[in-house]
Amino acid sequence: MHHLLEAELQLALAGDKDHIDALYEHASSLLERDPKSKSAIEAGQVLISFARLNAQRFGQQEPKWLEEFSRLARQFAKSFPQEERQAIPILFAAGQSCEFHGLTADAIQCFATIRDEFPENAAAERATAILRRLNLKGQPLKLAGPTLGGGYVNAEELTGKPLLVVFWTTQAQPFVKQLPKLQELLGQIDAERLNVVSVNLDDDDNESAVQTFLESNGLNWPTIFQTVADKRGWNNPVAVHYGIQTVPLYWVVSSKGNVVEMSNNVQQIEPLLKKLMTPKPAPDGEQN
Repeated sequence: MHHLLEAELQLALAGDKDHIDALYEHASSLLERDPKSKSAIEAGQVLISFARLNAQRFGQQEPKWLEEFSRLARQFAKSFPQEERQAIPILFAAGQSCEFHGLTADAIQCFATIRDEFPENAAAERATAILRRLNLKGQPLKLAGPTLGGGYVNAEELTGKPLLVVFWTTQAQPFVKQLPKLQELLGQIDAERLNVVSVNLDDDDNESAVQTFLESNGLNWPTIFQTVADKRGWNNPVAVHYGIQTVPLYWVVSSKGNVVEMSNNVQQIEPLLKKLMTPKPAPDGEQN
């Protein structure tokens, strides 16, 4: 059966419709015959591989493959609950892929499956945190922590005008590449009408390196920075609470303190910020 499934997988990936159908039919019939058999489990895994590889190759242009990857990952977890060591990583991979491509509803279903199907596994706590973040739109933001220079910032005390929260590290190339666009955007906005707070998630405790990065790029944001070693990087309490896994992240918060947008791309938040904000007035004598 192993060699048959592998052969069908390769032909299915080449686009052979008959072998695509055969993959699905084998997985369905083996599951119905004996859901605890090794053959049924392997057929389910091969079917997931088919969807996962197509999601990697075509997901950006054809989101249906990401949706199918998510569906099959959830189906595998529910059909083979005894296989949690395999099911949980598959669900995380599907959920992260869907989130990255903006399929939030599918991502939520994957992480909710981890939480609901495997509540005793340590992964359930992590999935719950991610769900807290994915469901954050429309909810009040809970964010606070010590800042560089010995201060403290609490988002609840910053209501009254919109807030932009930037999650970053000095080494994250996507953030470094997006920084000029972010600076350009913020330069067009009256600083008196927008609060900006950043959360640094560097792994080491080199405070001077983080401070140097901010100063060299002309960034004067209040920056949440943890000096305690076990609270650095992804162990930062804010990152743990919201299940943050990648940077950059940009969160736009309304003047009432509710999250209205989240994105990993500064260009996606640009229209909303411009809508919320009043641009800087042109200098005297200068016309638009």
